[in-house]
Amino acid sequence: SSCHTTTTSSNNTMPEYLEQALAEEESTILADYLMDASVADTPILMAAKDRSKDQSYFLSSVPAKAFSNVVFPLGDFYKTRPSKSDDGAGVSLSPSSSFLSVRELAQQVHLPVATKKDSMGICFVGKRKHGDFINEYIAPPTSSFQTDSSTSAMIDCVNIEDQSVVTKFDPNLNPSLLYATVGQGAKLPGAAQKWFVVDKQLSSETGAPKIYVCPGTHHPALYSDTLYIRSNNFHWMIGGRPPPLPFRAKCRIRHLQPLVDCEICLVNGNDRNNNSNDSMLQFRLDVPLRGIAPGQVCAVYSGGRDGDLICLGGGPIERRGSSYWELQQELPKSLHPSGHND
Repeated sequence: SSCHTTTTSSNNTMPEYLEQALAEEESTILADYLMDASVADTPILMAAKDRSKDQSYFLSSVPAKAFSNVVFPLGDFYKTRPSKSDDGAGVSLSPSSSFLSVRELAQQVHLPVATKKDSMGICFVGKRKHGDFINEYIAPPTSSFQTDSSTSAMIDCVNIEDQSVVTKFDPNLNPSLLYATVGQGAKLPGAAQKWFVVDKQLSSETGAPKIYVCPGTHHPALYSDTLYIRSNNFHWMIGGRPPPLPFRAKCRIRHLQPLVDCEICLVNGNDRNNNSNDSMLQFRLDVPLRGIAPGQVCAVYSGGRDGDLICLGGGPIERRGSSYWELQQELPKSLHPSGHND
């Protein structure tokens, strides 16, 4: 990632890089917000030029002032010189021929890792099953249902379409399924087709433990065009407060997921059972996203295509809106990618 600091001159002019980043914005809301005297000297986190290596999603909850004395030396470089005109996230790539990529620089100084393959996966986990690894550090989600350390209740995997039980599994023997993310493939014992996790009911407050599944990668039960974040849980990096709401921005719910346009507004916090809650930020997405899950971070951006991409902040998703299955709506013919590897 790269980082810049806004500065205001005597005539309150906007720095050139911010002008370029906000050139496509239809209103001046974000420009006025970024140039406000109370936030003008706050560092602004910008996405890396090499969007395929950008880490701003993970930094979206860090207080902006923490970047005051931070330098991102690789923020303006590409790891490998791009050969395409687009990075897959709808961002034009136009690196100057006078700039060498990180790999080219490494080759010039004869570093032995200059041509080494990229490392993948979580380095400290190694070749272990994710569920087994997590179980070593936290109590299983169904611990409130267990009667002793050696036994556990069998968990139903329920078809979201007709509420039938597809299969049952023992969480002691198959812990990975407990930690499956919404939208992730569910490896169900004895299942003849591919199933995907729609929702999980693993709290003792919601009845017997169940995992709801659906057939097919792009089932409408996996898609929603609305999500909610508690307003007091969302971290606005610049000045600790949001721009005037509502406003238009871009967001993603996974690392390197292509950005989706959205409108962000403030609504009351009533949940699905009409229980009053804190105020919520409602994200109205221009296109439905797959696998919106509680706890996932939604990062918010502005700018992009022909200029720098500004990270405005991020926060954990409280819940999604109604799915296209619940609304009985057909999905658009063209679906937004779930992530970088789609």
